[in-house]
Amino acid sequence: MSSTGSATAFEIYPRTSSRFTILMSLLHLLSLAAVVSVVQTITLPGVIIISAAVLASLYLNLLRQNRIQRILWQGDNRWQLTLTDGRELSAEILGDSIVLPYLVILNFRLPQQPMLHRRRSKVIFPDALSEEKFRQLRVCLRLMVNF
Repeated sequence: MSSTGSATAFEIYPRTSSRFTILMSLLHLLSLAAVVSVVQTITLPGVIIISAAVLASLYLNLLRQNRIQRILWQGDNRWQLTLTDGRELSAEILGDSIVLPYLVILNFRLPQQPMLHRRRSKVIFPDALSEEKFRQLRVCLRLMVNF
C-alpha cells in the first residue's frame, strides 16, 4: 500500500486445510465421546442417533455448500467473496477478525444480504495457502486498521 492510500488488489484461493479437517474431526469425536460418557445409560438406538447427528454436523462443517472459494481484497475495506456456486458477494472485513502466525479467521459483513445471512467467516490455516500467500495475507490484514 502506498502512502496515498491506494492499494493493489490481493487475491487468494484457499484450499481445504488438512489441519482444519483433523481439528474438526477430533472436536466432533471428543464431543461424541463426552455425550456417551455423560449419559452412561444410553441405549443402542440412542447411540446411533447421537452418532448420526455428530457425523451430520461434521459433514456439514467440512463440506458445506456455498463455501468461500475466492477472496479478493480491492482496498479501502472493499472485499469480494466468490462462493463455490459462483455467486460473488461484496463484503467488508469486521474488526473481530483474528490474525495469528498459525491461523487467520476472517469475519465479513455482507451488506446486501438478508438479515440472517449478513455474516460470513473463513478460517484459514497456513496449509490452505502457499507459504508466501499466507504471509502476504497476514501482512495485508496487519496493515489494515486494528489487526
